[in-house]
Amino acid sequence: MTSLQQKHAKMHSTRLKLKPCAKPVFRKRIFESTLQYRSENLKQSNEKFESLVSNDITGEILGYKITREQKSTNEYNNWIYEVWIDATVILHKNSKDPGFELEVNKFRENYSSPDKLIFEIQPRKDGYLTIFILSEDGSTRLYPNKLERSEKLIGQKVYNFPRSKALDYEVATNLDFEINYVLLLFTKQEIPFTKDETSENILRFIASIDPAEKCLKSFAISIKR
Repeated sequence: MTSLQQKHAKMHSTRLKLKPCAKPVFRKRIFESTLQYRSENLKQSNEKFESLVSNDITGEILGYKITREQKSTNEYNNWIYEVWIDATVILHKNSKDPGFELEVNKFRENYSSPDKLIFEIQPRKDGYLTIFILSEDGSTRLYPNKLERSEKLIGQKVYNFPRSKALDYEVATNLDFEINYVLLLFTKQEIPFTKDETSENILRFIASIDPAEKCLKSFAISIKR
């Protein structure tokens, strides 16, 4: 679970495994995956899937139900996993704004527990930033928080995170190896996230924003004890 406190913004990750895009069969075909992960829990037989996807008609999946699954192997003995779903898709009128971009630096792929999470961003244009951490046990909003208020970020200016000198973003784990996903949502207007901090609510919130109004960056970070 991720917690924010003075000089301790701890991020305890959960095991997440990248999963290839399933092949949905419905009227609109999904071609490109922005973010998709599979969580694995040895105590449970079922698998939980959360996804945020884009397609060629500028739409995003808001929710779905798996109606059929089929596993097979090809001539090279590689597994093929096909899934049929009924999905609710948001169709956006506008496409992504190529000029509304966000450059992110200093993220590392590997961290040793405990470690500090430090990074910098440089927006191409003015906008507002929201940062989420996705994990099975405690997805949360990392920024803004009680000590770091939302602010308008100026285009072409470099911003270091944490913004507050009273905070550390600390990465820690009690397991031998874990992975977290960091989502940086940059929007043209300030759009507060007000629902419970679950992975489903976070992904629905991101999907509900028109592509022309946002830029989304995602990073997977590995944490070793």
